[in-house]
Amino acid sequence: MEQRKIRLPQVRRLSENYASLRQADQQLSFGSDDQKLKQHYLADIWLMIAQQAMESPDTGPLQDHDELIRDVAIFLTHHAHESVEMRDVAHRFGMTPVQLIRRFKNSYGVNPLQYLTTFRVKQACRLLLTTEWTLDVIAGRCGYETGFYLSRVFGKTMGMSPSEFRKQNRY
Repeated sequence: MEQRKIRLPQVRRLSENYASLRQADQQLSFGSDDQKLKQHYLADIWLMIAQQAMESPDTGPLQDHDELIRDVAIFLTHHAHESVEMRDVAHRFGMTPVQLIRRFKNSYGVNPLQYLTTFRVKQACRLLLTTEWTLDVIAGRCGYETGFYLSRVFGKTMGMSPSEFRKQNRY
C-alpha cells in the first residue's frame, strides 16, 4: 500500500496531546483513570489524522499528461456508489483491461480497483462519522452489496472494523 504524508493543521492541539501523553507516561501510575486519559489523547490524535485524511483530496495523478486516464478516475469517483466492472470501464474508454490497469497505475501509482476501493472506504468513513446509518445502508451508498462485504474491505484497508472506527472517532 502506498504511503502518503498528511499535514495536520492543528499543530498546537497535536503538541498538547503529545506533551500530555509524555507527562502521563512519566508519572508511572497505572490506575484505570490514567489509562483512560492516555486513550483519550491517543484517540484525539487519531481523530485529527482520520479527519485530515478524509478531507485531503483523493489520490491525485502522479503524471498529468494522460487525460484519458484522468477521465477514467473521474468516471470511477462519479460511479463509485454503483457496481463497477473494470472490463466495462476499459471498454467504455476504448482500452483492454490490461491497458487500463497499466496506464492507470503509471498515472496514479495504484490500479483502478485500488483507487476505487480507497475512494469508497473514505466515503464509508465520512458516513460512519456523520450519520447513524446501519452498515448495510452505508454499504449501499458506497457501492457494496452488503454491510458484511464492506466490513471485510474496510477492515483490510483501515486495520479495524467499521464499528470500531465509528466508536473510536465519534464523540
